[in-house]
Amino acid sequence: MSQNLVYLYPEEQQEEEQGARPVEPASRLVSVTRVLQATMSEESRAALRRWELAMVKKHGEDGFAEIKQAMLETGREWHAALHAHLTGEGEVRQLTPTADGFWRSVRPVLALVDSARVAASERDVTHSPLGYHGVVDCVAPFR
Repeated sequence: MSQNLVYLYPEEQQEEEQGARPVEPASRLVSVTRVLQATMSEESRAALRRWELAMVKKHGEDGFAEIKQAMLETGREWHAALHAHLTGEGEVRQLTPTADGFWRSVRPVLALVDSARVAASERDVTHSPLGYHGVVDCVAPFR
């Protein structure tokens, strides 16, 4: 097992099936989100903290928690619609107004993605040697 100051990472384990995810538990790997949080500049961290405090002051702790939950749900909804569009796996269903705004904002760009050759969409990825995991939004040719 390799080690850093915070996490213990198992050695790379390969599965027989080509393209399969490594078998080590993702709970032992740091997420891309955590890497981004840890490497955020102090200026950005302070700006985020000011925004959070302002939102709590305006909406209260419970109100801000509801707002954050709604943001997460909108993200899941938008990503599901993007995946359905890129892979042809189902129709893009009626979206909430917020998710629909995001959808309309990317429609011109989606026209430039070769959907017939999407290699990955909303797929778990793991980089065991560097010790992180995450979800890739899309890997496809772009015109």
